[in-house]
Amino acid sequence: MMSSIFIIDRFLRPLCQPKPLLQQGSLTSLTIVAKTSRTKYSRDWYSSSTGSYGAGTGGNHRGAGTTFGAAAGLGVSLSAWSLLGTSKSDTKDDESDTPAGPIYTDIDSKRSSLLVRLYQYHTCPFSSKVRAFLSYSGIPFEIVEVNPVFRSELKKLGTQYKKVPIVVIVNPEKKQLNDSTLIVSYLKSYICTDLDIGTLDQYYPEIEYLDEDGKRKSKDVINKYSIMLGHAENIKQRREEMRWRQWTDEHLVHIISPNVYRTWPEALQAFDYITQDGNFGSLAIPSRYFGAMAMYFISKRLKKKWRLKEDVRESLYDSCATWTKALGTKEFMGGVQPNLADLSVYGVLNCFEGMTAHNEMLKNTKIAPWYHRVKQEIADKETRVCLINQGSIN
Repeated sequence: MMSSIFIIDRFLRPLCQPKPLLQQGSLTSLTIVAKTSRTKYSRDWYSSSTGSYGAGTGGNHRGAGTTFGAAAGLGVSLSAWSLLGTSKSDTKDDESDTPAGPIYTDIDSKRSSLLVRLYQYHTCPFSSKVRAFLSYSGIPFEIVEVNPVFRSELKKLGTQYKKVPIVVIVNPEKKQLNDSTLIVSYLKSYICTDLDIGTLDQYYPEIEYLDEDGKRKSKDVINKYSIMLGHAENIKQRREEMRWRQWTDEHLVHIISPNVYRTWPEALQAFDYITQDGNFGSLAIPSRYFGAMAMYFISKRLKKKWRLKEDVRESLYDSCATWTKALGTKEFMGGVQPNLADLSVYGVLNCFEGMTAHNEMLKNTKIAPWYHRVKQEIADKETRVCLINQGSIN
């Protein structure tokens, strides 16, 4: 029984971060529908004519919590309009088909003074995505490998949030960040602007709402795909980057488990990797067999849930083809260097590197050259990784 609970929790929770609510486009309206007690957001908040972007939920959510979400959403949209706004003429040239250059310029002093602690499962795709970003960005970070059964490492934080990854900013001031997408956007906004942590909090407010049946409360963060730059340069690339980050979270990540556990031998192979890299303690050996068995059958349910092809490899190959087609002749989606979309896609694919599914993906698609380029870029810029038991961060 313990093993079953452990398996479901360990491998489904990383895939169950709140589904992104945010889309992108132009500001229209924000309406509270009193009769149905629902808050209806416009598809997008910020004017595309100004080059400032963000989004609403694109749908309705029940409950009183949505009223707070509407107020918070309106407040942040007006604030961000002031922060990011510019004129039409400022962005007209940016929409041309000029070679893509770097979107962001990091402030070295802010990056070097930042120190974070990453709570993770090593093979979790969302954790892998955050590691790729931190390593490539040169942000000093410390890894805490969470025990997937007892999660005692998370209990020490005193937080009600029980998913991974979690990042705790240790320096310059303590701040906990949940959700991999928010972590990346928040830290990127911090290191490439003069905004401090207290100010950034105002631009990433959390909303609470009830799900469609009105029974379960959910939370999400406003604008978690947006980077608060304070100017409207490189709008076309920034919109493209946002779109592919969402594609990674909403589509690509759901293809991984059905491929990793596609057959019984592959499931056993996967748990060899997982128990070797994870913090399983004395449960490592039984977890290999019970976990592989459970995930083999769960992967069949996930295949049906996400409407994958009969041979799930074809769905994986199709996704790779979608990415490489969009990449075209560019070295990276970011042009001359990886952007946040590159790091997101790479992070998710890297979490099962060395497994049969990954090897066949590289062999049977055109994604390998891009994948290895990103891997080399991260290796070239990778910062030190210190484990928590080394006591390098107080």
